Amino acid sequence: MNGVAERVNRTVLNSVRAMLLSSGLPKRLWAELAMTLIYLKNKYPHARLDNAIPYVLLRKRPLSIGHLRIPAALAYVHIPKPDRKTKLEPRAWKGVMVGYAMSTRGYRVWDPISNNVYESKHVKFDKSRIYKDVVQTYVGDTPLETSDGRDIHFTPHDESGDSDDDDDTFATTPVNPPPKPSKPPLPTTPKPKPFTNVTARRKVASTTTKTQSAPSRVAFRTPVPNKVGWEREEFKRQTDITRGKWDVYFYAPGRRAPLRSRPEVQEFCEKELR
Repeated sequence: MNGVAERVNRTVLNSVRAMLLSSGLPKRLWAELAMTLIYLKNKYPHARLDNAIPYVLLRKRPLSIGHLRIPAALAYVHIPKPDRKTKLEPRAWKGVMVGYAMSTRGYRVWDPISNNVYESKHVKFDKSRIYKDVVQTYVGDTPLETSDGRDIHFTPHDESGDSDDDDDTFATTPVNPPPKPSKPPLPTTPKPKPFTNVTARRKVASTTTKTQSAPSRVAFRTPVPNKVGWEREEFKRQTDITRGKWDVYFYAPGRRAPLRSRPEVQEFCEKELR
């Protein structure tokens, strides 16, 4: 067994556990917080390197810490102008900072609505609040006290599996909590969707929700006056930025394929009707 590697793994696990409890982030983000911890660990002095900084030794350049932010801080990510449909659309979306970008000096921001993590360098932070300040989660220094005022009392078992992590063994006695007056039940919050995707792509603004699905094709075909067998079709575009515009096609007698422009109509007439 590699004792050094095992000790580093234990340090990382303990630090991630502390970050989860202090920030209130869901446990499924443990990998993001682990990468953040390693990123920060490489930027402060190490005793075995004579208090040198690993980042400076590797990159051979001074260390800059002006971009460091508090993990789990509320973040506002800029939405580029091409992704905003109108001038009244929001210019940023709110997320939670969980780490630092891998390929550029930016940040990794978790979107609690879509459960995705995005990278961006156009981010502004609310330094006064973190994730647990805006959601119902654990507060204080212990998970035994919740934000709704209730206490959760832990009753230890005779056998404990924490001997690998703790060097000392403590004798604990179950504590019976005093009775408290009953309180009305608190409203339950919806369970978040499973964390399914982590990506470095830019977040695209979501489309407007519709009450009913739009028709796949809107077209009107009418006969052309004074042209026997000819038909004129008006077709409305349904997608992309040209949505809502109309196209006009012509159908020659006995022909299924449309003639999409005047040059096509002229060429057809010169070849087939001369």
